[in-house]
Amino acid sequence: MTTDAMLDDLQAIARGAVPEIDILGLIEYSVFAVDGDNYDLRPTDPEKYPPIPNCAVKPGIPGLRATMAVGALVYVSFANGNAAKPVIIAVAGPDDQGFTPVSLSLSASGTVKIDGASVELGNGGVPGIGSPPIRVGDTVQIGTTSGPISIVTPFGTPPTPTKVLV
Repeated sequence: MTTDAMLDDLQAIARGAVPEIDILGLIEYSVFAVDGDNYDLRPTDPEKYPPIPNCAVKPGIPGLRATMAVGALVYVSFANGNAAKPVIIAVAGPDDQGFTPVSLSLSASGTVKIDGASVELGNGGVPGIGSPPIRVGDTVQIGTTSGPISIVTPFGTPPTPTKVLV
């Protein structure tokens, strides 16, 4: 047997021992554990894909950071088709498990602008879940002084009711 034939036989044995994994598409995983910005993932198709420990998130929106809940469905891609470079690039849709993150932050070196016909902030007054935004007439305390919030506008014009002050 020639050296080339022996090498071919050894390569065939190695290929048979290690199953080939298709990593060129998006693969659905479930968040199994969270450690800071890294996630341990379990495939939704465990017969076809392995678990991924310590997977990073690349959300595709600069300045966005979200902490996903255990059980959240995510989509994983492999940078440059390399199985050693898994990244979470998307979260399943609003009707899927774990769509709402545990926490969410948006950072910018300049202005963060929210513009729309209306802006809703807060928790709707649900006790124990953070605080709703400050509204005109609410009492606030700054240092030792407290009092109601009021808005002064030019020429006594009342503020537009769709604007929210935080």
